Amino acid sequence: MCIETKDHAAGLAWYDRARDWAEEAGDASMAATALSMKAHLAWSVNDARRCVQMARAARWYDRQVTPGVQGMAAQMEARGHAVAGDAGDARRLLDEAQELVGRASGHPEDEPEWMYFYGEDWFTLQRGMAELHLGNWHDAAGLLSAGLAAVPEWYKRDRAWYGACLTSAQAGTGDAEQAAAVAVAFADDIKAVNSYARAELLGAARVLDQIGARQGEVIRDALR
Repeated sequence: MCIETKDHAAGLAWYDRARDWAEEAGDASMAATALSMKAHLAWSVNDARRCVQMARAARWYDRQVTPGVQGMAAQMEARGHAVAGDAGDARRLLDEAQELVGRASGHPEDEPEWMYFYGEDWFTLQRGMAELHLGNWHDAAGLLSAGLAAVPEWYKRDRAWYGACLTSAQAGTGDAEQAAAVAVAFADDIKAVNSYARAELLGAARVLDQIGARQGEVIRDALR
């Protein structure tokens, strides 16, 4: 909740406390997950180096935790490399994470309860986000569109975020009409539940402005 309200210092303090409590309880999976979430916080403020560092720290627990928890850390490290523009390491780690996802899906009963979301559809979205960071617009749009189609309607916050990412990918390809159509479709949920998605959508509008497309203003109108 602190990260949602952009109180990042408080969010970091809560993740540190969660990791401490997990260590005291001897719960390696929770401790590793707390570090992965610290990596996520770093990614949310565009700190690629810290995102990679926190994800690597989560992987210190690899021999003590399930494939799903390992895979979460691997994909978080991949995100950090993608933000830094390092396509080779990002894609290598995503391949590793996907292999771990496959192993986890074969034995879901062995995974911690909080890993319920960690599956192939979600992973497709992670690949889409990585390609978006790397500026590979066409592949990002395809992956995000495919992954988003599998996200249940009631996951409004997630759909808002990935809808905004898909808008950015479409804007990157120069498809202004499709970018605006996606933005308008998700604008109400974006305004209601996800301020990060709103910022992403405004970024897409600026990209459209730069190529002289009028749809940038359509997107801003949808957010008013």
